[in-house]
Amino acid sequence: MATEVLEAVKCYHCGSECEQQVLVYDEKSFCCDGCKSVYQLLSENNLCNYYDLTSNPGKKISGLGNRFEYLDDEDIKNELIAFRTREMSKISFNIPDMHCSSCIYLLENLSRINKGIITSTVDFLKKEIHITFNEQIISLRETAELLAGLGYLPEVKLNRAEEEVKKKKNKTLLYKIAIAGFSAGNIMLFSFPEYLSVFDKVDIEIQNFLGIISLILALPVTLYCASDYHISAFKAIRRGMLNIDLPISFGMLANTTKSAFDILTFTGPGYFDSITGLIFFLLIGKWFQNKTFESLSFEKDYKYYFPVAVTKIKDGQEVSVPLKNVKTGDTLLIRNQELIPADAVLLNGVANIDYSFVTGESVPVTGERGTKLFAGGRQLGPAIEVSVLKEVAESYLVQLWNQELYVKKEKNKIKRFTDFIGKYFVLLVLIISVATFVYWIRIDTNLAFKALTSVLIIACPCTLALAIPFAFGNGLRTLGTKGMFLKNAEVIGKLADADTIVFDKTGTITETDAADIQYEGMEMTSHEISLLKTALKNSTHPFSKLIYQSIQGAEYGKVESYKEIVSAGFEAMVENNRIKVGSATFVTGLPSEKNGLTSRVYISVNDQVKGYYSIKNKYREGITDMIRSLAGKYELHLISGDQESEKETLNKLFDSKVKLNFNQSPTDKLNYIKSLQAEGKKVLMIGDGLNDTGALKQSNVGISVTDKEYNFFPSCDTIIQAKDLYKLSNLLKYCKKSYWVVVASLIISLLYNIFAIGYAVTALLTPLVAAILMPVSSIAVVLFVVGGTNYFRNKLL
Repeated sequence: MATEVLEAVKCYHCGSECEQQVLVYDEKSFCCDGCKSVYQLLSENNLCNYYDLTSNPGKKISGLGNRFEYLDDEDIKNELIAFRTREMSKISFNIPDMHCSSCIYLLENLSRINKGIITSTVDFLKKEIHITFNEQIISLRETAELLAGLGYLPEVKLNRAEEEVKKKKNKTLLYKIAIAGFSAGNIMLFSFPEYLSVFDKVDIEIQNFLGIISLILALPVTLYCASDYHISAFKAIRRGMLNIDLPISFGMLANTTKSAFDILTFTGPGYFDSITGLIFFLLIGKWFQNKTFESLSFEKDYKYYFPVAVTKIKDGQEVSVPLKNVKTGDTLLIRNQELIPADAVLLNGVANIDYSFVTGESVPVTGERGTKLFAGGRQLGPAIEVSVLKEVAESYLVQLWNQELYVKKEKNKIKRFTDFIGKYFVLLVLIISVATFVYWIRIDTNLAFKALTSVLIIACPCTLALAIPFAFGNGLRTLGTKGMFLKNAEVIGKLADADTIVFDKTGTITETDAADIQYEGMEMTSHEISLLKTALKNSTHPFSKLIYQSIQGAEYGKVESYKEIVSAGFEAMVENNRIKVGSATFVTGLPSEKNGLTSRVYISVNDQVKGYYSIKNKYREGITDMIRSLAGKYELHLISGDQESEKETLNKLFDSKVKLNFNQSPTDKLNYIKSLQAEGKKVLMIGDGLNDTGALKQSNVGISVTDKEYNFFPSCDTIIQAKDLYKLSNLLKYCKKSYWVVVASLIISLLYNIFAIGYAVTALLTPLVAAILMPVSSIAVVLFVVGGTNYFRNKLL
């Protein structure tokens, strides 16, 4: 590298004149370290074809001035920034100008350009970038200016909800349909003499005049109404890719050119009636597909079925309320291990928040009264009270749930098959269309263009592409109404693939709010009982909740410290009194005893063992029938952290084929899942999420069972309401049937394409009919998969 003072030298990356100095690298000139760093970054990874797509692709956005000055305003920053600590903030921008893999790579490596950027990830389909940055090094305004300086002007949305409403009300497609319909109708009217074979009776000047009028009417249709197809095809070519819009655009332009030539040279009437009709019906099909997909939209429906609730403090009483009913100003109780569902401010207690759900970092952040807490954080320690600052954004929680950190990326067999077909389908169609054109051009030019267009238009991989999202999307909504909430539609395929089911016991197949509870041991004073109740309030373990509910009287004192040990118990300091609750080993130091049909939870106050609560579990309604209905179809296992006290009961309740495992720590559960997977099994894990996080994440698909409390665990793929767990057998049957509906639809789609393309090659099929058949085929597949999944819904659920 060398530094020289030159004039009128332009930067290789952004095209700006190097006014003060020129930085030379790899025999190329750059105006600043930023541009040089971007080039180095792309060059090191063989992505310099980025510069082949357009000249000076990193062109700096000129005239920015104080455009992003408003991002220095604290109120605006609080509205835009989703998460914020002293050293880390998270923001999302729309980047409409990203266009290729080089753009993605560049935007995901902003940290190598500016050390203030911690991470940056791109959602190419949504044209969004999610940035984590350090405000001590780079401000929000400077982050936006960094993107603009690289040639990616960020779009900042101050009111996302309003923007979404505007998008839904976008009528551009309807305008295009109206223009295409008007033009197609009039052109067909002008073509009636030809249709009726009486054109020879019409004066040649009238014929030519009608042809010119048709050309004038057709150009807005082919250039404007069909612009989405042309733009998509052009972008695909520019990226060196093939997509379904490419053959469609190619067919339209080829016939438009041929028709315009015929009309302008007065050698024929052209095909504008067919072309405009084709575009009209393609747009109608596109509109219908969009409306149908919107009706199955996950984002539209999830909030009605999100099966979680929070504990709200109202008039001094704790009440469970659905998440969607939480309002600004509500006071919520957040216990140990529970998630903060909305941005809030701490009212009481000491916050010790694990934000790994949001950031991936597990170092807790502490805070005292008045500290702002962000949605997605998990409290570690004593219960806290918070006041809600913003209404719950369930879509934000779902977005966190779908972070790459928690998404299991394995594809099911159908997805692998459709990806393979989609990869080569368009190329095969282009080869067939060219071969067809070459064959017919020697015989008849008109037939050659007719056959070419028909092949290009009627081929429809959309039928392959739509089968999975519509079948599984409809299934996702259906399962949501039945108490089973899925992370995304692909989970249905994973549920259908499962061949082994592993159940946790406590809190999963047992009731968390109903059991026979008896205290045995030394009599405790009312003061000690009040202290115990205060300590129990902080725990989310099912046994703690049961004991808490069984204790009469009020709480007393403040929890000064709290520590919970998984599969053992917890220790709390309440008004300088040490309270320990848990297993015999944890509280007394002695090994646990076999207690027949009950579990024991031991209590000590100030290191004096008081006694234990004997808990006889009540199993969920219908659980026995559900287990037995699954036994013949799946390999079943039960793993529990409890002692073998209820082994005899479980043997009586469940099929003898169920493999029972007790004294399992969280690590044991995780290793147990791994051992099953090592045998080639597709494992479905079902737990309450408290001690099962590792196992749920390791499994091929994990289900978390939730009662009234806010059980929302990032490691699971599915949340099921406890009251609906007995339906599990039928829910899994429904997933398998949905899977086979997709298989059937793929077979139908392949047969359609084989016969349709085969018929189009003969030149007997008109482009207009092809344009009608293409969306009709897509709609038929949609109706088939939706109708099929609805049929099995009515039959099984």
